[in-house]
Amino acid sequence: MFTFFKKASRDVADFSGIACDMHSHLIPGIDDGAKDMEDSLHLIRGLADLGYRKLITTPHVLVDYYPNTPTTIGDGFRAVQTELKKENIAVEFRAAAEYLMDDHFISLLETDQPLLTLKDKMVLVELSFAVPAINLKEILFQMQLRGYQPVLAHPERCKEHFTPERWEGFRQTQLAKGHDIGGPRLPPTPSPYLRRINAQDPLDELYWELDQFLDQDGQRRLRKCPQCGRYFVQRTARVQTYCSTPCRRKANPTERTQNATYQRRHRAIRREKQIKADLKRVGEIKQAFMTEMSESPMAEDVLERLHIGRRRWNRLVNWEIAQYGHPRDTDLKAEASKESCGGSS
Repeated sequence: MFTFFKKASRDVADFSGIACDMHSHLIPGIDDGAKDMEDSLHLIRGLADLGYRKLITTPHVLVDYYPNTPTTIGDGFRAVQTELKKENIAVEFRAAAEYLMDDHFISLLETDQPLLTLKDKMVLVELSFAVPAINLKEILFQMQLRGYQPVLAHPERCKEHFTPERWEGFRQTQLAKGHDIGGPRLPPTPSPYLRRINAQDPLDELYWELDQFLDQDGQRRLRKCPQCGRYFVQRTARVQTYCSTPCRRKANPTERTQNATYQRRHRAIRREKQIKADLKRVGEIKQAFMTEMSESPMAEDVLERLHIGRRRWNRLVNWEIAQYGHPRDTDLKAEASKESCGGSS
């Protein structure tokens, strides 16, 4: 078993020029790689004999089969590192992870959980063999928003995901950053948008890159607001013409006037409901006071129990005058005079 790891094979294969391997499964018992510690040490010795001096092991993170976390990977990594020191194997050993781009990976990004990286912000990712990655661009975009640089594992197994046209899109994105990733080339087609670029604006190149990246199924999600001229990302399936509600109202004065009228009417209705509720409470307080004290309350007594100020009380009085021509529930003097008249009679 593993006869190609024998020292005699060094005459055939020498990888000392590469020196570093960044995709392996050497932590025992946590994925489909090494089964036990003896297996791990045997594999590491074989890689050292081939000329490797640095190994970055990348266990699978597949929530349905290998639900590894930084904790489980870290525990296994420290155990292997301890055994390497005991066996005096002179290899620099580090641990990262190989993430499957699925719903679990998206949840890790959305909750801003730290990912295990190869170096700096480089994250090793892989695609599913069975289910096409419909939201591949969105996942890669979310990674780049958080500063991560995706490194695709097994690209030779993902030919259906990377057609020449799609690869050219990725290559153009990297070329805009000053990197050439190679791959199949398509004849360049001048973009009408590029011809309209204003060379004095340094952000136009970024806008073009975002426009290419966010173009999904022919639906262009990067839009320019005709009112303020700013660029924005359309986040819903419904087409958005303006970047915000204020811009839409500025561009449509009729809508702005209708909205102002609605707001005034809504405030008037809400104010009237509050006044009616206060007047109902005034009647209840007057009735309770007359039951307890056997006399009509003064305005100060009602205000003290109602917990409102004079200004709000005057609003109640003015509303009753406007509605009935005279105060009713708020006319406390009239109540007192009625009782005095009834007592004298």
